[in-house]
Amino acid sequence: MKKIIIVEDDSVVGFVYRTSLKKEGFDVEVATDGEMGLARIQETCPQAVLLDLMLPKMSGVEVLKRMRIQPALAQIPVIVFTNAYVPQMINGAMEAGATKVFNKAEITPHLVVDALRDAGCFAKDA
Repeated sequence: MKKIIIVEDDSVVGFVYRTSLKKEGFDVEVATDGEMGLARIQETCPQAVLLDLMLPKMSGVEVLKRMRIQPALAQIPVIVFTNAYVPQMINGAMEAGATKVFNKAEITPHLVVDALRDAGCFAKDA
């Protein structure tokens, strides 16, 4: 089963995405701050990461930068979803190596699944 780490401090958002991705056959874990998220990513080397930008303890951009300098984590698809309307943050996420960036107000779990499929990490068992 493919592992996905969701790094999201909003428990409702984390629950919605965890539930949707589990229905698609993924093993999903939620980390509620940047430090915990990076630690779990390093420990489990998941097939994909859903990452909020505005997190306690360590920003999503910093998590992404630290992932990209580690060879084992450098190629993991990272789907960023954020409420941050600050272009600098969104540009920072893209420059740090985000696979795709979504605005939380405009995204649905279905679009996240499509982005994971496009990133090549979606494989539904036949």
